[in-house]
Amino acid sequence: MSEALQKFGITRSIKDRVFLGLMGLLFGVPIGYGFILRFLSLGKEESDIWERIISWFILEVAAVVFVLSICAVLWAVATPRWLEDRFFRSIARFVQLLFLTTLLVLAMFIYAMFGGV
Repeated sequence: MSEALQKFGITRSIKDRVFLGLMGLLFGVPIGYGFILRFLSLGKEESDIWERIISWFILEVAAVVFVLSICAVLWAVATPRWLEDRFFRSIARFVQLLFLTTLLVLAMFIYAMFGGV
């Protein structure tokens, strides 16, 4: 078992793969159906800015859960060990990049609010 998988407590056993695959299907199918209904509906659009912000936030959270459920199903079906290692390394790099981007946006916000603009 790779070192990255040991950190998360995920093994390559059949039991873990079946559990993650079923959980991925359990979350992925209803959320995907919700996306289809949301994007194909011709209902009213949000008029208030706060309704738009809340709707955007809910869609972003649902999109993250949907992508993670698809990844869980793919991992459960068949993922070679070398791909798992690359996946965990790229996740670590993405989290570092996200942290640095957040710091940059925070610095820009502080500068705009209290600085020279």
